[in-house]
Order: sequence, then C-alpha cells, then structure tokens
Amino acid sequence: MYLPQYKRGFYGPNLQIISEDFIKEKKKVKKNKEIKIFLAQGGSNSNNLLLNLLKKINFFLKELKFCKIFVLVGQASKQKDKIFNLAKKYPKKIIPIYKKKNLAKVMNNMDLAISSGGIISCELAYLNIPTILITKEKKEIETMNYLEKSKGCKNLGFFTKSKINKLNLVLQELIFEKNLRNNMKKNLKLFFEKDPLKKVYNLIFNELKKKSNK
Repeated sequence: MYLPQYKRGFYGPNLQIISEDFIKEKKKVKKNKEIKIFLAQGGSNSNNLLLNLLKKINFFLKELKFCKIFVLVGQASKQKDKIFNLAKKYPKKIIPIYKKKNLAKVMNNMDLAISSGGIISCELAYLNIPTILITKEKKEIETMNYLEKSKGCKNLGFFTKSKINKLNLVLQELIFEKNLRNNMKKNLKLFFEKDPLKKVYNLIFNELKKKSNK
C-alpha cells in the first residue's frame, strides 16, 4: 500500500487491512453449544482445493452430529456447483456461505476455522478464531508463518496429500479440547494488542478512513 503524503509504501503480512465490519463484530460475545467450523480457500479457490478439503472434513466428522461445516463459496469458484450438490446431500452438516453481505458476522459466530493464508486468515485471527492454516498458494506461506507466531493458529503449510491425516488429527484436537481453543483465542487477542506494528496499521487505517469521509 502506497501513501503519497508519506512518500513510501507499506507492505507485508502484518499490515493486512481489517475492515470496520470485523472491528464491530469482534466486540460481540458468542454463545454456542454446537461446534461451528468455518472453511475457506479464498474467494476464487483458484487451485480447486476447497472441495477436496470439504469432502475429507465431512468424512472425518460424519459421526459428530454437533459439528457443522460452514463453507465459503466464492462467485468465481469453478467448484461451486459440486459444493452445493454435496451440501444438499448433507444438509445438516454442510452449510454453504454464498453472497453474504456481512461475512464478518458469520465468521464471528465460528468456533474454529480452516483457511488458506490470504486476507481471510487475517480477519479470522483478528476475530480471535482458532484457525488451521493450509494452502496451495506459495505466496501465502509468509502470512501463514507470521500468524503462526501468535500461537492462535496451527500452520500446516503447503498442501500435499500427506497433510490430510495431520489435518484430521489437528481438527479433532481442536474440536474436543475446549481449553486449547480458549488458549488460542487468548493468544490471538494478545497478539493483536501487543503487535509493535499496530501503530503503523492504525496510521494507514486512519488515513484511509479520512479519505473515505471526504
């Protein structure tokens, strides 16, 4: 991001811009009995990993009736019809999220998430949602490594078939270990409060806000 008045650019995974919707949602308290799992691989799902992950996770959780999978389906996804068909087959287990206006509200109701390393992973972290990170985009690894430092995210790195069993183990652990989820939430909260670059983020955010109000 380049700000002309400062004659310099700002970039990096620790300078992702969080929209105001997420800032408002973070203040709300969640009370859930069931385990809601948010699944996303970017809006376009360009590497077609989403459907593969959805099928595997649905299989892992088939006996756990208290778990539901909320899968983010982008308009540009080539797999959206197959995802919708799978959701029709398992209507009590898979809930597609498609063309939602306030995605922040949806995400803030989740107990945990599985995401790639794009902006969505940063938004989940900001909302203190324990997240498993996995991707097929090498450019997202830097962001995933950064978020791993928070100790609020489990970073599985670049996707390979050998990572499926690891994903299952980590997912099961997060589902059944409530204390672990709570600790990860606390870690994420502290991570954002203590981040030394928070002032730089606030600088950029405030400048953008001023421009939008003109």
